[in-house]
Order: sequence, then C-alpha cells, then structure tokens
Amino acid sequence: MELTAVGAKKSYLREIAYVTLTSMVPMLGSFSFVEELITMFVAVALDNGVIETPDELYLAMCLRRKYPWYDWAKALPHWHGKHILSEKNVRKVVPILCEVSEENKSLFSSWHPQLHTVWNEIFDLYFNKQREYELETMEPMHFDLLWDAVVERGLFGSGSTQFRRYWGFLLLERLLPYLSEDTVPALMSPNIVRALSDNVSLNKKSLLAKVSMRTAESLIGVCEGNTKVGLAVLTHLLNQKSGIGQASGSGGSGKQMSLRTMMANRIVAKLDSQAIIGYVAYLQEMILTPQKAAKQSSSGVAGRTLDKGNMSAKAVDKQRIWAVDQMVRVARFAQLPITDEL
Repeated sequence: MELTAVGAKKSYLREIAYVTLTSMVPMLGSFSFVEELITMFVAVALDNGVIETPDELYLAMCLRRKYPWYDWAKALPHWHGKHILSEKNVRKVVPILCEVSEENKSLFSSWHPQLHTVWNEIFDLYFNKQREYELETMEPMHFDLLWDAVVERGLFGSGSTQFRRYWGFLLLERLLPYLSEDTVPALMSPNIVRALSDNVSLNKKSLLAKVSMRTAESLIGVCEGNTKVGLAVLTHLLNQKSGIGQASGSGGSGKQMSLRTMMANRIVAKLDSQAIIGYVAYLQEMILTPQKAAKQSSSGVAGRTLDKGNMSAKAVDKQRIWAVDQMVRVARFAQLPITDEL
C-alpha cells in the first residue's frame, strides 16, 4: 500500500494517509475475499499488529468495529480483551493518544494544531447512543478511566509540553456538550485545574492562553445553562487552594483578578434559592439512594460505572463522600442566595 509508505516517509502526511485507508474499510465487505483484504490491511498498514500511532489505532478500531467476526486475537496478539480500548490495554493506549514514544521519537516528530481523527471515533464510541450495544458486549474501559489516564495524567500531567496541554484544552472543549453534574469531578481534576491556573490569563496572547481562555468561557456557558453543573463546578472551584489564572490588570491599576472569582460570580448570578435547594436535594439522594440517583443522572457518558445500576460498594462510598463534601462547600459559600428553607 503506497499510502502507508507515504505516511512512513512524511510524518505530517501520515494522518491523512491513514484517514484515506480507513475510508476504504466499509468497502472491503463488498468483495468475496474480504478476509484476505483484512489480513493485508493488518500486515501492511498495522505492521502485523504492532500498533504505535494514533493513525494505526484509528484504523484498527474501525476495522474491528466493521468486521468483529475476524480473528482479531490472532491478528493483534499484543492487544488483549474484546475491545482494543479494553482496560487491559490502557498502558499501550496512553502513549499512543498522547503521541509520545520513548523507543521511537521520530514517530511524533511533527506537531499538529488539531485533535487527531482517532478522537472522533473515541467520542462516537462513548457518546453515540446507537453504539451502546457495542459498549455492553465489547466492554471497552470506562470513559472516566480513559480520560484520567490520557488527559488528566497524560496531556496535563507533570512535565507535559505546551503542545500536549493545547490538545488537552481542545479535548476539554470537546467534552463540554456531554458535561453533567457527575462528570464534573473528572473535568475539574487537579492537573486540569492547575493547567487553567498556569495558562489562563486575560492579558496573554499566546495560542495556549487563548485556547485555555476559550475553554474556560465555554465551561462558564455550560454552567450558566445548567444549574446542577454550575453548582458542581462552583463547589470544585471553591476547593482550590489558589486562584485559577491570575491576570494582571491593565493600565497600571496593579489589580489582579482571579478567573476563579470571575467564574464563580457568573455562575452565582444565574442561581436562585430554588436552584440551590434542588441541587442539595440531588446530593441528599446521592447519599441515601445512590443507585436511584445514578439512574436519574443526565450524564451523557456511556459505559460509566454510575450508569449501569450495579455500583460497587467502593463506588457508592466514593459518591457519598463527594456528595457530603459538596454540601459543606455550598453551606460555606457566603455569596450564594441562602434562605431560611435552605
């Protein structure tokens, strides 16, 4: 396949070469010798199952989804489980999606400002309701596990480059349409909040500062439109020891404004006492009847433990602790409109 040769010689052309190959995947089934064609794809385009790049991962995911009957255990001997994103493969998936390689640094010698195409397939897998059956039968890792491993501890991890943090912010923006109160803890995790603190500035004009500020504005927009999400984000912001994003004022005023304060003020402006009472009632339900709260959750994240109605004792305890912590933070925040009923 000449396309794989082009991608091997010119790293900046590798993604488009593999996207072109992947677009051919549905057509393989129209040939009587489809199995031989898949074998050829695996041998040439996937280097006999040695998957090292997002391009190869994208092609492999699409091939396995389209032709599940093929002997993938034999074709991809180094990848375990029913799905290539199985929890058993998380250590292989992380460096691929973070685009790092200690063994072969030339694999990722060029940087691209857009998210890799493989993320389209990943988000479609977890958020497309028409693929719920695939999640139940093929058992890929839960989305929050993938997010923690790749985004929180990978793209936003200690020592991560500005280029990978940039991808991290793009993924944050990508997740926002699916954000709900029970996905906020993943979004507002320590490394992500620290990245906002380090990069969001109202005065900086760097590309990273611009995308991080855009992400923060998008997050505020979601919070303003969804009370439960807004309160969950607000209480997480209140738990941060330092302000998120110190930005120096212009014109010699010498004043500094914390993005945390800006976000908190804008979220609070959209809240009334009834909204807060509703949120506290939701937290109470999480403590008293966690299974019921999980089922009623509006989360769009498929494959999460909370959505399956069979939460482990550890997951229940973790959720109850989080709910109590949220209540304490709400009670301590003086700017909220508190009434006698609340």
